[in-house]
Amino acid sequence: LNITEINSITDQLADLNESIMRTEAAGGEANDLCDQRDLLVDKLSGLMEVNVYEDAKGMYTVVSNGTSLVNGISKLTLELSMGIPNAEYGITDFNIQIKETGGMFDAGSGELQGQLDAVETSKRYMDTISDMAAFMLTSINEQHRAGAGIDEDTTTGINFYGEDGYHYTWDSANGRLQKTKCDVTATYDDGSI
Repeated sequence: LNITEINSITDQLADLNESIMRTEAAGGEANDLCDQRDLLVDKLSGLMEVNVYEDAKGMYTVVSNGTSLVNGISKLTLELSMGIPNAEYGITDFNIQIKETGGMFDAGSGELQGQLDAVETSKRYMDTISDMAAFMLTSINEQHRAGAGIDEDTTTGINFYGEDGYHYTWDSANGRLQKTKCDVTATYDDGSI
């Protein structure tokens, strides 16, 4: 994620706000500083949703999705939260939060939001692949158990995937593979007496 880059830009914006205010208060022209600040705002707007408001002193307030990241010479710092273990996906999730308040930050749009959305999209792909794998496991096991093994009773009625002694079913309502203990002792009847 671009948290370090965003914090660097907001630091520079707060510094430029102060420099512009001082230069103009002393009767000078701050055009170059204003151009630098506008370039930084453009760069920031590619990373997240940004609205800019200019006050009477020529300082910018930069608001992202309802959060004032820069307000004159003060600014907020973004950081990643402590890792949140996600056992379902075998990964560690993170949230973006505001260091000074501990509140959550929502980028709204831009590259930063795109990166967060990509993580969620990857999880949906993992869910789809997991669903397909579970469906295949249950279907193949059903066919395998229905067949006859070449050594009759020893390999008849057992799973192809998973542990023997368990029956696997797909719980579509909850999107989960169910594993149930069962009796695998099966006999093969070839129709002879």
